[in-house]
Amino acid sequence: MKQNMRKRVLQKLHTAFGGSDEDNYAFGLDRVTDTEMFFLASMYFSFPKGYGGPGKCFASAKHFWFKSVSDYCVRSFLAKSAGIQTVVLVPTDFGVLELGSVRMLPENFELLNT
Repeated sequence: MKQNMRKRVLQKLHTAFGGSDEDNYAFGLDRVTDTEMFFLASMYFSFPKGYGGPGKCFASAKHFWFKSVSDYCVRSFLAKSAGIQTVVLVPTDFGVLELGSVRMLPENFELLNT
């Protein structure tokens, strides 16, 4: 039942964003994990400069390290469902690199500088 719901959600997202049935990957999915659901659903989100976690990160040109995904952004529910506990956003010249971990990780400046 849960798998069918996930598949329907992904199909509806794909259709809502103008995708055709031919290129809808959701039809071929037999099983979707919580982490995959977070990743696949995230592909349909856009964060304009200054809005949401990624948009604010890009606008500020500073990294964000979230030890609580509740503070993260509109995708907090999906992140929690996927078991993600830490999210790091790193701005680049062209957008934001988003990294997630299923472990609680303390902020590590050394890691960010490598």
